[in-house]
Amino acid sequence: MSKELKRVTAALLIGIILGLAGMNAYVSKEFERLSAKNKALEQQVRNQLMDLEELKAEKQQNNKIIKDIKVTVELFEDNNLPTFERTSVILDGESKIDNLLMDLKGQKINHVNYNLIPKMINGREFVSEGRRYILNTNVVIVTDELHIHATASLVKTH
Repeated sequence: MSKELKRVTAALLIGIILGLAGMNAYVSKEFERLSAKNKALEQQVRNQLMDLEELKAEKQQNNKIIKDIKVTVELFEDNNLPTFERTSVILDGESKIDNLLMDLKGQKINHVNYNLIPKMINGREFVSEGRRYILNTNVVIVTDELHIHATASLVKTH
């Protein structure tokens, strides 16, 4: 091989090597950029999936309705009432509360103002076994069932 051919070949090989090195640096930098972008997009997808699950849960919560009303009434003062009379007072008190709250059945849970429920019950009177009783709300629990715990007190007559 002639000297001139060796120089051209050497220059060509050096050019190819420098070109490959430059291309390798460019591809490496582009790969790192795309990897970082891919990680950011994966995180964005995870965040959006979490948001979607939260929205689904919220929508499901918003669509829940009150299916039933469970009322528990206790006597504030027993006064040694016979069992029959005590049971009658409890049943009449529960019936009174059921009648007051019957319109809440079928309502969406998030549309019910829970603060008004005790105000609807407290101070209401009913008659059982010839005596007047007054209701007072103790606990209100709202799920797909509305749970009311109340007490019935004998109205003192002067």
